Amino acid sequence: MEDTLYKNLFNYSDQAIIYWDKKLNLIKANKAAATLYGFKSPDEMIGLSFYSLLSESEIDLIKRLNESIENNELIRVFEKRIISKDGVKWVESHVSPIKLKDSFIIQEIDYDITERKKIEQALTFEKSKFENYFNMSPTINVVLDRKGCISDINQKALEILGVSKSEVLGLNWFDNFIPEDIKENIKKVFIDMVNGKIKHVENYENEIITKDGEKRIISWKNSYIIENDEVVYVISSGIDITREKKYLERIEYENIFINEFIELSNKLLNSESDENIYKIIIDNLVEIIPHAQAGAFVLLNDQGEYEYKAMNGYDIKHFTDVRLKNELNDRNILEPFLVENWNKEYTYPKSEKDIFDKYGKINEIKETLYIPLTVKGELYGAITLDTFDNKFENYEFNFAKIIKANLDFLLWKIQANKQLRQAAEFDYLTKIYNRQAFMIKIKDIIKIAKRNSMKLAFIYMDINKFKTFNDKYGHNVGDEVLKFFTKKVSSVIRESDIFARIGGDEFIVVLNNADYAGAKKVIEKIQKSLEDPFVFEKLKINISSSYGISVFPDDGENVDLLIEIADKRMYEYKNKSR
Repeated sequence: MEDTLYKNLFNYSDQAIIYWDKKLNLIKANKAAATLYGFKSPDEMIGLSFYSLLSESEIDLIKRLNESIENNELIRVFEKRIISKDGVKWVESHVSPIKLKDSFIIQEIDYDITERKKIEQALTFEKSKFENYFNMSPTINVVLDRKGCISDINQKALEILGVSKSEVLGLNWFDNFIPEDIKENIKKVFIDMVNGKIKHVENYENEIITKDGEKRIISWKNSYIIENDEVVYVISSGIDITREKKYLERIEYENIFINEFIELSNKLLNSESDENIYKIIIDNLVEIIPHAQAGAFVLLNDQGEYEYKAMNGYDIKHFTDVRLKNELNDRNILEPFLVENWNKEYTYPKSEKDIFDKYGKINEIKETLYIPLTVKGELYGAITLDTFDNKFENYEFNFAKIIKANLDFLLWKIQANKQLRQAAEFDYLTKIYNRQAFMIKIKDIIKIAKRNSMKLAFIYMDINKFKTFNDKYGHNVGDEVLKFFTKKVSSVIRESDIFARIGGDEFIVVLNNADYAGAKKVIEKIQKSLEDPFVFEKLKINISSSYGISVFPDDGENVDLLIEIADKRMYEYKNKSR
């Protein structure tokens, strides 16, 4: 009966159970093990080597396993990557040696933890992204624990306080950086807040004191990390508004526009998307600057020309194709200035002059408040605010400096987010999709193709003798060859097609709504374009490529399979060509 019990436990267990001999050859496995490793039955696994089921990156595991056996450890737990017929998986292995009379065998019990690992990797990525943003942010970021001690602090905060990170970690924020006359009151509010006696404070302003004794006014926004309904950390993000605050305090009509401006700043800082953000900015600025009656938001493109992104008081459809030279900033003025007469300040081409006379009202503008926008000292764009009936007052000109300071940060945020997205999706050298982004996008495209009964043609390509170019001429030339090849292929395919660098000199193109014949025509065009020699400095080289084609759904519906087939056919083509 006991034998039957153990046999049933072995055969019908949900856990994968495997036995190895002392040479690490598989001698027995149960059904769950066969399922985990992608075999039809446990019998197929008999005689397999421990190494054959292990990912190359996990070879060090053998050393640790042998140490475990030598130390006679009854059970040792490992996390490892295995090679299953369904792909690479993560498992948690419980390994234990079982002694026999003159030898021993090894028992292994595996648990599939692949999904858990994916979640852990996603969390690690999100944590890294947050830490980068936390440290790169031009706002002050301070993390306080329940006692008000500094748990973390970013570079901007350190610069303003005039201290190093090692000096302040662990110090009480209130005892060291809040002026004496307000310290006890602010400290009490903080303690009451983390203990749940008062509602969480989201926005507030207060003075801080630097290492040199200078007082700075900071506008704060709080967020909270809560565990078991208890605040464990307070994350405070602040903007140094000392200069702006002192200036605004001297202005008689402060309450007229300061609330609207803070509301606009908060709206922009908390915006999750840059869609319509330029329109939001220009509409709000025309509203809160007393004498502004119209305005425009322009950005510099790669050609160094201004493009209109948003307008207020004008119909932007007339300015969609207008491109203005960066003539105004040839003087390298990166601070706000006033323009009294556009005809004297700027030389309009005749075609654009007509547009500005008719739709831009340049002859009616009494004065323009011009606000250059910069990111890290480089001109990025500009805002123009126009008045038709009056001239701008001095306080409005000073207020433009405050606007510029805040919008420079906003543009940095938009640009940083764009760069992060590009870094995540595009190959750094060729500027086309990288492998990870391709695998994400192609799965969505296949879903659409299935719904619409469309075919997709996969073209797998590499550059013939690419290693020879690298070895003979150096990696710099190799990089230029990759760029040259990418440019030639991009000139042939459509915008709706997907083009990605898989690795090294290997590329893949997926043609929408195309079969094998359609793919052949595209390849012929690519080969034709490559008849132009690659020229770099004094070099002139003929470039050619090999290719393989697979078609969805004719060759299969699985992405990995379609890539594998196309790759295999490319090497068949390459061998025939040789």
